[in-house]
Amino acid sequence: MDEIGGDPGTSLWSGGLFSRLDACDRALHHLTQSKHLLGRTLAGTHISARGLLLALIALLLLLTLPKTVETFLRKRGYLRPNFRNDPIPVCYGLFPLLFAALLFGINVYLTPSTLPTLRLWLVTIIVFGGLGYWDDTRGNRDYRGLKGHVQALLKERKVTTGFLKAAGGLVCAGWLAWQLYPSEAHFLVATLLIALSANAVNLLDVRPGRACGVFLFSGTSLVIFLLLTHGKLPPLLYVLLPTGLVWKRDSRAQVMLGDTGSNLLGASLGLALAGSEFILWFQLVGVLLLVGLHLLTERTSLTRLIEQNRVLNWLDNLTGVR
Repeated sequence: MDEIGGDPGTSLWSGGLFSRLDACDRALHHLTQSKHLLGRTLAGTHISARGLLLALIALLLLLTLPKTVETFLRKRGYLRPNFRNDPIPVCYGLFPLLFAALLFGINVYLTPSTLPTLRLWLVTIIVFGGLGYWDDTRGNRDYRGLKGHVQALLKERKVTTGFLKAAGGLVCAGWLAWQLYPSEAHFLVATLLIALSANAVNLLDVRPGRACGVFLFSGTSLVIFLLLTHGKLPPLLYVLLPTGLVWKRDSRAQVMLGDTGSNLLGASLGLALAGSEFILWFQLVGVLLLVGLHLLTERTSLTRLIEQNRVLNWLDNLTGVR
């Protein structure tokens, strides 16, 4: 166990927050050394007072944020009709954005040593989620897809929010990749992986639950793999937790993830892949698959392709109502 600061004789309830957390860590350490059932159960774990406090805060946010976000969106009139023509919140991805940003920020406050890693995640959540929220609430729905926004710029000399969102996302992806792989050829691959992942989940978000379902499957698989290989939970878990609650309602066409959520989820998945020490060729394969997906969706409807394939259609129906 890491050395914990503070006076060993200090009362549990004396001093400030950090002194109390250190005292709780000492108590937990003594407990794990005991021969009681609870002590034997906790022995070998990395449980800490800061971790327990963070878990409690996460639970409180999971219980309070969903209703708070929906109330806010309805009051602001950020609604759009679903396929049943019922007006529902259009950028419910604001929930995972706030949840993840708050937890990352609190984690850094409680454990400053996590700043070098978690600052990348904070930037990803705020920038990609914020750009998506701006496009959801201020964007023009007359232009669809990256190709449509580029054509609006070249043919009509019109700069759309969608184009600015894509450009801002690419710049942010480049910055993130530079922090991970400065002065390396790996930088370009990581940039494309993050940027294309963000837009790929956006492309999936055209039917209830589809984007959330694909993200949850991919993200959960990645978290389990990283847990088994690295022995600790990756930051991607902070995005997975709220997305599970979003999917429950998104799959029933009660809320829409929106660009706020789809950009955030895709960029988070891309960052997890780019920053998890996967060898270069593995990440390159991911980039090529993403490029292929984008080229395919520019030529034909992804939904039509899914509906024409029995297996894909069956899997797609599992993600939400159709």
